[in-house]
Amino acid sequence: MTLWLDFETKSECDLKLHGAYNYARHPTTQVLCMAYAFGDEEVRLWTPLHPFPERVANHEGQIRAHNAAFDRLVFQHVLGLEFKLEQFYCTA
Repeated sequence: MTLWLDFETKSECDLKLHGAYNYARHPTTQVLCMAYAFGDEEVRLWTPLHPFPERVANHEGQIRAHNAAFDRLVFQHVLGLEFKLEQFYCTA
């Protein structure tokens, strides 16, 4: 099943000036929220005030996102979650 997602983030690091990798690794970068859905299921919203969804953390299928490279870096460097590169599909 496909996981669709989109992160909203904030940081003192200028994304356009420093690039996605440096932005994701910057110590001030935070996730504000993540919208996600599995397949045709209803869209859900996660915020850091709640436990991270286990179903997302344990997902082994395809992950689709607009600018998927950015979302992969957010998972890895901001949230500390590792997914296989092959799981990501960019819709941009």
